[in-house]
Amino acid sequence: NSIFQNNFALTGQFDSGATGGAIAFIDVYDGHVLSNTFEGNGAAGYFGYSSYASSGAGGALLIKFSTISIDKSNFISNWVSVGGTQLSIGGAIAIFFEYTQTKLLYGITISNSNFINNSALSQTCYYTGANSGQGGGLAVVGASTNGLTIINSNFTGNIASSPANSLTSSFGAGLSMSVASNVTLKKCYFSSNVAYGGVGADIASVSSTEQKVNNL
Repeated sequence: NSIFQNNFALTGQFDSGATGGAIAFIDVYDGHVLSNTFEGNGAAGYFGYSSYASSGAGGALLIKFSTISIDKSNFISNWVSVGGTQLSIGGAIAIFFEYTQTKLLYGITISNSNFINNSALSQTCYYTGANSGQGGGLAVVGASTNGLTIINSNFTGNIASSPANSLTSSFGAGLSMSVASNVTLKKCYFSSNVAYGGVGADIASVSSTEQKVNNL
C-alpha cells in the first residue's frame, strides 16, 4: 500500500539512458509489487541531439532480466522521453528479457492492475531522427520461455507519440511487444489509447508471439 509519486530518472549525454523512474529491478528473482500506486514518475532521455544519447525506459518501473509479480497496482500519468536517436520505451513499465533467456522458472505476471494516462513521448525541441515512443502503458522487449502474462488489467488513455519528421513510427500506445516477446493477455480492457503518428493504438506486436483471451 505504498505510493511512489513524481520521482525522476535522468541521463547524461554519454550515459546508457535513464531507467526506472521509481524502481528498477535488475537480475531480481521472485520480486513482488502488491497494492501500490505509481503516479507522475518519469525517465527522461538526454535533452538534445547526440548519437550517443539514450532514451528513457520504464517511467515507473524497469524490469530487466528478472522474475516479478505485480498485483492490484495503479500506474497513472507516468512517462518516458527520447534522447538522441533512440526510442523511449514503456511509459509506465519497461520489461527487458535477454534475447536467449529461456530458463526463467516463472516469468512475469501482472494482474488486477490499471495503466491510465501514461506516455512514451517523442522529443519535440530538436530533429533527432528515430525519436518516437513505444509502449505508452507497457513495453516488452526480448524473449523468455515463460514470458509475460497479464490478467484482468485495464489500459486506458495511454499515449505513444512520434513527430512528423521522425524516421520511425510510434507503436503500441497501450502495450508494445518487440524482438520475439512472449506475452499472454487474459480478460484485459483497452480503451482510448492513442499512437500519435504511429500504429497500434491499443496493442502493437513486432516479431512477437501473443495470446489474447477474452479481452476488450
